[in-house]
Amino acid sequence: MNKFLDRAGKYKALSYLSCILAGLSALIIIISFWYIWKILICVILSEEKQNILHCGTLAFIFTLGSIVLYTIGLICSYKAALRITSSLRSDLNNNESFNEPLRIIMNYLAYNLPEKYAVMSLSLGLVLLLFYNHWLLALTAIAPLIFGFIVMAMISGSSMRMKLSEYHKAFISMSKDAAEYVRGSKSDKTFKTFAHSIEIYDTWSTAYVNELRLPMTAFTLAVNSSLLCLVLAGIFTGLKAGISREFMINFVLAVMTAPLISLSLMRIIRQNDNARIAADSLRKINEVLKGE
Repeated sequence: MNKFLDRAGKYKALSYLSCILAGLSALIIIISFWYIWKILICVILSEEKQNILHCGTLAFIFTLGSIVLYTIGLICSYKAALRITSSLRSDLNNNESFNEPLRIIMNYLAYNLPEKYAVMSLSLGLVLLLFYNHWLLALTAIAPLIFGFIVMAMISGSSMRMKLSEYHKAFISMSKDAAEYVRGSKSDKTFKTFAHSIEIYDTWSTAYVNELRLPMTAFTLAVNSSLLCLVLAGIFTGLKAGISREFMINFVLAVMTAPLISLSLMRIIRQNDNARIAADSLRKINEVLKGE
């Protein structure tokens, strides 16, 4: 993150503030989620409508507060990202061949970076909420996620980062050659260059997909099996000791929470990939600037 913010100047504080606000908004939305769970419990237990109205009002208030905080965070991150990309564009003398790397950096700093901290806070908060209510159900829901991330850790070393960088480099080169062929003279030379870029991209993309096919299948299956594990745990508990009222209440919360944790963790992985791509784009720009 610091490698991007070196160019932010006085707007650096806005980037930090956007991440803090995004994280706070995620924690506040968990409170809203808590009250939505309370509404479901009130319906299941046939409690008074006044309790349902009270929980619904609080859920709405906290949801609105979360939206406001996240919106302010996005405004701050956008201003900082605009300052950083403007500085880079100025140093590159508005060279249009770097539009794609600059667009990637802009999107990452303005939108992906705050979202990363939001989903990290959301995941941590939901896990703590699960453990607070029923530690055994929490372990049942998290065990598949742990297995999935062990698989991901096995394939996310320096070798994979290098391959992802080469894949992205091939994509940028293909896009650049395509733009030159479309905008420039459609000669045999530019067409051959464009065709060669397509072949290189095809080679890297095919190799990338083939290598990650089985690990990503295992990871996706593990991450999305939390709900299945919870259902099996509920059936086993019901057959062995019966379903108590307290267990049912906590089971409803676990069933609501597990898919959100899985989705949040998938978003974290995606944002980490975006961070590597943005860092690679910045590295290429810095190499050009140093060469000048």
